[in-house]
Amino acid sequence: MIRLCKFEKRGGSMAVFSEKRVLEKKQNHVRGIVTAGQVSANDIILWSVFLMPVHIALFGAGQCIVSIGLFAGNVFMWLFLSKRMNSYAAFSNQKIYNASEFFAARYGSISLKNLSSFIWIAALGAILVSVMKTVVKITSEILDINRYLCLFVFLVVLVLATILLDSGIIGICKTIILVAVITVAVTTIVYVFSVYHASELLDLYRKSNIPTDTSRYLNILYYKGKLVEVTDVISMLAVGIGCIGMPLMYKEVINIRDVKRLDRSGICAVVFEGLAILSTSIVALLVAPVIHPDKLEEIGNSSDFYNMLYQSLLSGEEYAQPVRIGILLIYLLAVIILMESLMRTVSEHVRGLIPSFHKTFSDNVKMIINISVIVLVGIAVFICAGCLEFNSLEVIIVGWGICAGALAAPCIMALMWKGATKTGMLRGMETGLLVYLIWKFVPMINNMTMYEATGVCADLVAFLFSLAAIIILSMFTQKTDEEEQKVFEQMRQSQR
Repeated sequence: MIRLCKFEKRGGSMAVFSEKRVLEKKQNHVRGIVTAGQVSANDIILWSVFLMPVHIALFGAGQCIVSIGLFAGNVFMWLFLSKRMNSYAAFSNQKIYNASEFFAARYGSISLKNLSSFIWIAALGAILVSVMKTVVKITSEILDINRYLCLFVFLVVLVLATILLDSGIIGICKTIILVAVITVAVTTIVYVFSVYHASELLDLYRKSNIPTDTSRYLNILYYKGKLVEVTDVISMLAVGIGCIGMPLMYKEVINIRDVKRLDRSGICAVVFEGLAILSTSIVALLVAPVIHPDKLEEIGNSSDFYNMLYQSLLSGEEYAQPVRIGILLIYLLAVIILMESLMRTVSEHVRGLIPSFHKTFSDNVKMIINISVIVLVGIAVFICAGCLEFNSLEVIIVGWGICAGALAAPCIMALMWKGATKTGMLRGMETGLLVYLIWKFVPMINNMTMYEATGVCADLVAFLFSLAAIIILSMFTQKTDEEEQKVFEQMRQSQR
């Protein structure tokens, strides 16, 4: 029987997020796989399920360079950062439940904790609102229901899931959904090649309206029929920096106390991510010949992508309709799981900004305040998604870029460099955020932004400026106290 977690304040976190587990005995046996699935699902669903397929189908294999960057970013995190975060939380005498609390514990700085929380709330909140707006638009059109009613129903589900479900249960669901997504993608590839001969596919590529000839369309070195430039490659690979600046992996690895399970999580995560990125990219490249004579330009979003693909692929099959609906449901559940994770993380960081409860407060009062935070986040998402008009894709990219530019370097340096200081961290975050916004949005050369003028993405430039600010200022500002230095040294020795 599922036990509902207590809602209590622990070092700045809600107990609904404090990782008190349900089904404890069972989870002990699958913890590594569940953590891998929980962490991997977020980036994979956002990019390989929600964003990338449409762009790969429309513009060709050159877009797959982004996928390579995402994979590299995730591998870097698991190889170099996950064990350090886990070890530091274990050796520290302070309770650490997420990346913001890690900054507070390492540098004894509430301002550093709050700044990182503010940035993550803004960035992840923007991504959540954008994904929600897109899903609601698609769902309301398909079901022919009022958009605001659809938005309300989605948010009620997310709020209740965040309040009532332990994140361990969510982790199991994420793992199952991620495995299902990979299975569907691999099965689709096998099915396509069992229905079409290679020569037939090549002939269909020539007849379809791909933006260039077949050889260039399927060549990762070409984008929209043109050879990719060095700046294009750098910018697409730099998307992977955003993985390092996202807080979701750090939160999950903190809660593992068995190093073997942590190692197993890393291996499983790399396998999950590799299979998901590769299989979904191949599926995207097969869309053009499969949907012919329908045109690629008719694909306006991920819903159109999957609907057109499986409608064409399963046409004439006896169980085509239920199979297609089942596949589309898997992809919808994947996106819902992503939104719940974003909702949970944003709510946790909002709660962390509220001062600690007085010890005399009853559990009921604490529970009411914690639930109120989640409900208020839901209301804010409803207002933003329902009332504001914006380009959802662009906002997602900006939210991701802010994480890359403002927080990736601080996360790396706080875990990798003993000499990084509080001042360096603060100025590094501020510099990264400022440089990202200026490079991305402020016209500077012939009424063009620096991104438009140079072709180099703001994510990478902001990351480099942030990294430089941390290194330079840390060299001339006060180091952490002796006790913290001992904890860091213990953490570093444990990696050998």
